[in-house]
Amino acid sequence: MKKLAIIPVAVLATALMAFPVYAEENQESPEGDVISGVTYNNSDITNDIRIDATGIDDVDNNIAAAASDIHDTNDTNGNYRLWLLPNGEGGTIESEMQSALTQEGSSLTPQQINSGIFFDISYVPGGVYQEIDGTITITMDIDEYAQAIGYPNSIENTFVILLHNEDTDSWEVIVPIENADGTYTFTVDSLSPFIALFGDKGSIATPTPTAAPTATPTPATVAAAGTTSPQTGESAGAYLLIVAASLAVAGFVCIKRSVTSVK
Repeated sequence: MKKLAIIPVAVLATALMAFPVYAEENQESPEGDVISGVTYNNSDITNDIRIDATGIDDVDNNIAAAASDIHDTNDTNGNYRLWLLPNGEGGTIESEMQSALTQEGSSLTPQQINSGIFFDISYVPGGVYQEIDGTITITMDIDEYAQAIGYPNSIENTFVILLHNEDTDSWEVIVPIENADGTYTFTVDSLSPFIALFGDKGSIATPTPTAAPTATPTPATVAAAGTTSPQTGESAGAYLLIVAASLAVAGFVCIKRSVTSVK
């Protein structure tokens, strides 16, 4: 992402502590337990990824720029309104957040999402920051990260929506894929600060099962009065005997007539 002028990160981080989007200073980077895989244009770069690598100028600038955007959403009472973060096109991410919530099946609105964590992911091979652009796919244990930084709230029974600071004054909304092991996988085109927002899974309506259609019974065919239905078994054999006898008599008559004519 592009850089803004350096803003004192300590001041911004301290201010962020008062916000439900939680950030923790001076924590040992937990990427070894948190990041299980990162690919960049199909190449594995997991070992060169760092979370919250503060102290590196470029990383500090990125964090400062993102924090500045967050603070710009303040209302007069000091409440943060993340749906007002800029989308880079002169608007806000409110509609993108609502689409993400709808995709999750949640009844929440962007204004009701008020709990989450702020973090930075950077590519730092050999301890040197490098900005990369391309297809970057990350698998991350967000729950483990929240515990590592001492996030005070439980994220049990929650779903995650990510906000990504993709450029100066430009944020995008990402719906990550939740994996069977509890990790999340998401794809971005650059690395920089993120906000993971937690929504209550209880806000996701449970679909009502559709009752199977009741089968309409087929009415039985009733024979007209006085009509005898064909039978199987002995009755059928009787009919065959009668027919065979008739044919035999007819054949005998024909033979006798032929003999008479010869005489």
